[in-house]
Amino acid sequence: MSNQEIELSDVMIVLHIGPGHDLPSQIQELNVAGLKVVHIDAENAVVEGTIESRKLPALSKLPCVKYLRDIFNYMTETADVKRET
Repeated sequence: MSNQEIELSDVMIVLHIGPGHDLPSQIQELNVAGLKVVHIDAENAVVEGTIESRKLPALSKLPCVKYLRDIFNYMTETADVKRET
């Protein structure tokens, strides 16, 4: 059985803050979208994480996302990462 490669992106996201935007529900929304959160800076509403590159367009359109920066892209084998559909 051969492993396929997928492209992953390390990203930094600035979240919307204010009424109706609580951090725990925003983090949950990012997780559901496929982001593996690695760091949360609650004071500045910034989240860092990793996601499959093909999911970036959908991630950037989430209501909780104010700004998304794609920092670094790399290839990995599917055996290393659980691929979500």
